[in-house]
Amino acid sequence: MSYLLQFDGLAAPNPGEATAGAVLFSPEGKLVFEVAQYLGIQTNNYAEYTALLIGLKQAKLNNIKTIRIEGDSNLVIQQVSGKWKVKEPALKLIFEQIIKLLIDFKVESIRHVYREYNKHADALTNECLESKSGFVRSYL
Repeated sequence: MSYLLQFDGLAAPNPGEATAGAVLFSPEGKLVFEVAQYLGIQTNNYAEYTALLIGLKQAKLNNIKTIRIEGDSNLVIQQVSGKWKVKEPALKLIFEQIIKLLIDFKVESIRHVYREYNKHADALTNECLESKSGFVRSYL
């Protein structure tokens, strides 16, 4: 039984005001947590990477062991899966933190989904952009 971690990043415009958001669902589909971070001026790719990072950190804090990861950033999914190389120095730093964190989980899958299947994480990034403030909400 695995938990589902969905993540999303936003930069408006790109680069521009950026936010990161992640949401975790239990194996039964119940909301476990929502987390978002305001990033200031950044690129969309930086925001996407940060979203995955904050989601993994929060999952670790919640003692989650088995996860599936979904995001609408094909770049992040392909790079974290090891299929594409990370060339951007700012992204490499976050990538390395993510890879270290992934060791703590049994990752059943890392897959790209279209935006319409990532609406909850997307909504968190927009909420964070409006408030210009991050948050963590736990539902356990």
